Amino acid sequence: MNDTEPYLPSSAGGRRLRFTAAITVVTVVLLVFTGCSGKPDNDQRHTLATDLATLDQVMAVLEHRLADVSGASIETTILGGERRIVVETSSRLIDRAQLEELMLRPGALAFRRVDGDNRTLSKNALIKGKTPNGFKVVESKIAGYTKDYLMAWNLQDWRDHPKVAEQFGLDLQDEAAFEAAIHRPAFAEKIEQTLREFRPATNSNLMLKRMKASKPDEVLYEPLYVEVQPRMTGSSVKKAEIELSAGERFVLLTFTPQGRKEFGTLSTRLGPKGDLAATPLIDTWGKPLPVGAGLALVLDGVLLTAPLINEPILGGEALITEDFSVDEAATLVQLLNAGQYPAPVTLLSHEKLP
Repeated sequence: MNDTEPYLPSSAGGRRLRFTAAITVVTVVLLVFTGCSGKPDNDQRHTLATDLATLDQVMAVLEHRLADVSGASIETTILGGERRIVVETSSRLIDRAQLEELMLRPGALAFRRVDGDNRTLSKNALIKGKTPNGFKVVESKIAGYTKDYLMAWNLQDWRDHPKVAEQFGLDLQDEAAFEAAIHRPAFAEKIEQTLREFRPATNSNLMLKRMKASKPDEVLYEPLYVEVQPRMTGSSVKKAEIELSAGERFVLLTFTPQGRKEFGTLSTRLGPKGDLAATPLIDTWGKPLPVGAGLALVLDGVLLTAPLINEPILGGEALITEDFSVDEAATLVQLLNAGQYPAPVTLLSHEKLP
């Protein structure tokens, strides 16, 4: 498909929606530029801050997120006259980046409609020389189809755009400093802002869906225009769990009774005959062909996937069919089961314990 992946019914007669995710979800911000060290960092102390009015609720979510992290202890302390949260862990099974992933991410899950005119709108991001800053157009063959995708600029690309690099605060003379800068959250936030501001539609903004490229070291993105306002949120999800199938690791979402009704109604409206369907395609004889709209799954502002809805999904389950690593699946499940923070959580300090 040109804009979204097709809906794939399960062997149980279509009771599940299969979200075929082509993105690694263990990330702090946009994955094109961030990464994890992957090195265990045992005996750590993190000091966190949040809105004092919601501190108890934040503590409850945090305890749920870290329930499976061995050696983790969570308590509050007074620092600078304010109550703060202190997390200590001696676990050798989780590195600092993964631990901070669990502690700091908002955990906000949203189900958003892909703009019905996405096929037309997304072409704006694939015009050579007029792409969002930080990206270029490349042609590649994925799943048997050859088409244009976006790829992040490398160092030489940034050097070819010195004024843009200056706006992003990049040092292009020192390669080590450049590599360090593009892996910082502040840089990724600027990239996300660039995407939001790139030719926004009336109710939709540009987002990027990571694609599995033919080359292992090649990261490509499909541009999608996705509605800003969610149609459903993570509060509709009762639980998330890891599901194994043919040696692959997926994440299964089960909706609450109310969420099941909402999802059934939403998927019906997004289907080819629904009022939220996409703009019809025109066949070779000029006849309109009804097409369902895409449903984007967005976690903390990162687009995970966006399957095309071709029929009502009434079974109350959705399967994210990325082949996750053990850590990736565990982090996603812990985030979803613990729920969203009621207020932002920030890191004040980190130290290694003797």
